[in-house]
Amino acid sequence: MRGIRVLDLSEAVPGAYTGRLLASMGADVVVGEPAGGSPMRSDAMSWEYLAAYKSSVVLEPGLDALNDVAGFFDVVIVSADGPHLANGFEVGEVAASVQAAHPDVVVVAVTPFGLTGPYAAWRGGPLELWAAGGHMALTGDADRHPLPGGGAWDSYLVGAIAAVGAQGAIFESVRTGRGVTVDVGGMEALAGSHQWSISLYTHSGAVKHRAGNRLAELHHPICLYPCVDGWVCIAAASLHQWEGLCIAMDQVELLA
Repeated sequence: MRGIRVLDLSEAVPGAYTGRLLASMGADVVVGEPAGGSPMRSDAMSWEYLAAYKSSVVLEPGLDALNDVAGFFDVVIVSADGPHLANGFEVGEVAASVQAAHPDVVVVAVTPFGLTGPYAAWRGGPLELWAAGGHMALTGDADRHPLPGGGAWDSYLVGAIAAVGAQGAIFESVRTGRGVTVDVGGMEALAGSHQWSISLYTHSGAVKHRAGNRLAELHHPICLYPCVDGWVCIAAASLHQWEGLCIAMDQVELLA
């Protein structure tokens, strides 16, 4: 990605993580901020991580000023936790404006539910994405409530998927001289990232349900187990890990 310049206008984790991944691969990523600073600076710890490898520039307000700056970049990332940015502009409006002014620029628009469709006007943070993407319904014990994951890992996964789309669009832009808008909806991205829920249904008609981790999957044991003085987590998914665990526990007879 060396030689690629990216303008990061993200106001949400998924887009900011897309920019961080591109920066870690050698792209020159610049965060475009209003005079008062990016809204993401309010979470100092998250900002320190997501802004790594990036520089920053203060942008003048308005689409005309943005388009003047966007022409110096190969990629523009626009991301928010809903259809609107903090300045009142819609994510889709900004993407369309940049694309019209600079047809060779790749625009990556990352929102919870995409730029089109029945939920395009909805907002959504990590908790909503855990649920809408289908992962929350599968997490937890069958006789208890569904659970989200521990942290905004779903947001990072959406950002990673957006980074893949951005790279594909960059290669196409270099080849043809034409940029495109990469429209990434968090719900769609997460629904497509299930390990085997979809293939389980398409190949056998079975609908995966919430069943806990202890006995629900083929890869046993992957679970937290209560012990006399606390808890232990065992994750032995592959054969060589299971063999190593049995040897370490001096329970080699379990290999039979």
